[in-house]
Amino acid sequence: MFSRKARFADLLNTTLHQANVIAKIDALASIIEPDIPLEMARWSSEWGGTLEEWLANVQGLRDFAKQRPGFVREHIIEEFGLMGTALLTIEPPSGEGSIRVNTILPTTYPWHGSYFQGIPVKLQAEPAPGYEFTGWSDAFLPRTTTVVVSLPESYSVQTLFLPYEK
Repeated sequence: MFSRKARFADLLNTTLHQANVIAKIDALASIIEPDIPLEMARWSSEWGGTLEEWLANVQGLRDFAKQRPGFVREHIIEEFGLMGTALLTIEPPSGEGSIRVNTILPTTYPWHGSYFQGIPVKLQAEPAPGYEFTGWSDAFLPRTTTVVVSLPESYSVQTLFLPYEK
């Protein structure tokens, strides 16, 4: 089991990633927006807002979603005395297969994630049917399908798969 800091980094790279959060904001705003004129008519004496103000508030939520991950990462770095963040790049596999990063199975490559320096990251090679794992692009990693790495400031890796020979 990995640390909560590693799991939180996974969440910041997926569920809490700014693109995902903004997509949720946009989806909800598109549902709500047609009712805003009705809400303004009903509550105008108490609220007094305009559609433009509502749209500006929605944009404020988007702006918050863009800035929040950086503030959260910085807070974690300060709170736990970490060295900083590390950019992890998963290159497209050589051959057929995929690579799992902690709890994440990227679906497009290259895949980029931001992690914390000094917090181990688990990489697991998963060959496609008919292929076998033959190693990592980083010659310093053991030739095992699962490795744990402590990331420097920037790290790029690729899995190597070849068609299975009988």
